[in-house]
Amino acid sequence: VHLHDPTALTLCVIADKISRQIPKMIFAKKTSFPIKDRKSTLYKYNYKKIEKYICVSKAVEKITKQQVKDKHKTITIYNGIRFENFSKKNFFNLRENYKLSKETKIVGLIGNHIRAKNLFTFIEVVNYIVNTKKNKNFIFIQIGMFTERTKMYKEKVKKYQLTEHIIFTDFINNAAQLIPQFDIFLLTSQSEGLPQDINQAFYHKIPVVSTNPGGIPEIIKDGINGFLSEVEDYKTLGNKILTLDADQKLKKSFVDKSYKQVLEGFSTHQMGLNTLNVYKSLVN
Repeated sequence: VHLHDPTALTLCVIADKISRQIPKMIFAKKTSFPIKDRKSTLYKYNYKKIEKYICVSKAVEKITKQQVKDKHKTITIYNGIRFENFSKKNFFNLRENYKLSKETKIVGLIGNHIRAKNLFTFIEVVNYIVNTKKNKNFIFIQIGMFTERTKMYKEKVKKYQLTEHIIFTDFINNAAQLIPQFDIFLLTSQSEGLPQDINQAFYHKIPVVSTNPGGIPEIIKDGINGFLSEVEDYKTLGNKILTLDADQKLKKSFVDKSYKQVLEGFSTHQMGLNTLNVYKSLVN
């Protein structure tokens, strides 16, 4: 049984306690949140029938090992993307819909309005570029589902007088299909396992500027195939966006290396083969 979230793990442990008939288990750890140091939580995560913990990144694997008794059961298998799923058709044209000129550069960020995405830092980046550095050649488009946090973000945007520079779109289905319309992909998260959006940007040859939580540094090497900053370091993020925008040779170098990397190691085919090998090892 391959389990993909903590609720499924809880239900499977309960079912096995009742029936004693649940087969071997594999648990997929996809977030960088630590396993809580609680008796009940530790019990289920160390349940005797769990044979493997498949982690989405080395960083997640390291966190998992902190609370897992048998460290040898942990393994990292990176998520893959299905290249053939990406359509070249623009089902939603950002420039036409928001009446943007061809000269305006689009910096895009995809993520629901949750704490982990740290959209306050996103707003600080825009404030730094527009109000501090006096560069108004960008529009920042943030795609993601509104939540109870949205009001705080919009109030912050209004306070900084950035309503003409930031667009919150709310949820858009298949948002990853809009990535090719970005000039730069931005990520400001404070917590991540390994976001698929980065590899999707790599595939579409869009350069990435990101913070460095979780497994992100495993696929972005700062200054080699993208730019990284510490969490909440909006000045570095802002400066690296400006640097990247001004250096087309550097931008091409980043996207060429990233595109090659994602093709060679981050397809769903490769992920499937790696996962299948785990299944085979347990059956054998």
